[in-house]
Amino acid sequence: GALNTGVSVALTRLIAGSLKGAFVGGERSTRWETRVEGTFGRIDCSRRPWGPVVILAPWNVPGGSVAPKVAAALMAGCPVILKPSEWAPLGLDLFGRAVHKAGLPKGVFQLLHGAGDLGEALVADTRCRAVNF
Repeated sequence: GALNTGVSVALTRLIAGSLKGAFVGGERSTRWETRVEGTFGRIDCSRRPWGPVVILAPWNVPGGSVAPKVAAALMAGCPVILKPSEWAPLGLDLFGRAVHKAGLPKGVFQLLHGAGDLGEALVADTRCRAVNF
């Protein structure tokens, strides 16, 4: 992060230390089946993966803003396409390597580098069911 964004190394370390929390224990907050007692009776909620999620990362503090989004999408069962800003492309390389080392199935997480036209193409692609930035 500090290499591309101009954020101090000390602040980058502080932010990086908090990223683990986006993933650890997150599965407890994502229940596939939930039963809620409502005003008019019981409501049964079933969560189902929606489809591929495109996450467009900002140039400033990319890891800190992206980790919770990637974690939420993966825990919901959605594949993730992460596109870092072309202005700070290196900020998420280590993050991408860490996610791949977690042993996810092939294609569940993809890190794509490119300029604005790549982001535009991803957002326009009808196979991508959600966009987050």
